[in-house]
Order: sequence, then C-alpha cells, then structure tokens
Amino acid sequence: MDDLIAFLHARLDEDEHIARTAGGDDECSTWTPTSDGVDFDQYEIGGFHPSTAAHVARHHPARVLRDVQARQHTLVRCQKEMLSGIPRLVHFAKRTLWEMAQPYTDHPDYRQKWK
Repeated sequence: MDDLIAFLHARLDEDEHIARTAGGDDECSTWTPTSDGVDFDQYEIGGFHPSTAAHVARHHPARVLRDVQARQHTLVRCQKEMLSGIPRLVHFAKRTLWEMAQPYTDHPDYRQKWK
C-alpha cells in the first residue's frame, strides 16, 4: 500500500505543479468559454469547439489547485486510518486510495494491481 500512497502523492504534486505553472492563483485571470475559444482575460485562444472551450475554462488552474488540496487531505486521512488498525477503517481507506488512483490509469507508473 505504501507504493500506492507514494504514487498518489507524486501525481498530486505533478497536478499542483502544472496548475501553478498555468497561473494557479485565484487572482491570475478568469477563464471564460467564448463562441470559438477560451478568453484568458489577457488574450483569447480560438479554435476550440464550444464544448471544449467550456471544459478548458472549467478546469481553471485555481480550481485544479483546490481539487488537489482536497485530495491531499483525503490522502492524509487515509494514511491515518490505515495506521488505526480498525479493520473497517483500514478497508475503507484502502478502497478510497484505489479509487483515487483510477484517474491516473494512463500514467506509466500506474500498476495494474491497483485496478
């Protein structure tokens, strides 16, 4: 289970780094879908289908950072529950960790045994 925990910490760190590099504070800009692109306040990027533009705008770096922070808290809670020795908590923590890993099944370090 330690390898899965390390894997999740590394993926969350990567997600956080990418979001911060993209301007991840709430004050950096507003990402708004437009009819043919996404307006990033300073400039507009065209050529997106409207549904793609909405998806890109919804995953604003600040939102991604809030999501990463929430998942980091869940990861820490699961680590504590794993150490509790209480079978129901340990089982729940393991299931939660496996579920947290599912978005990363395409990552080269993902192990099939976590599926």
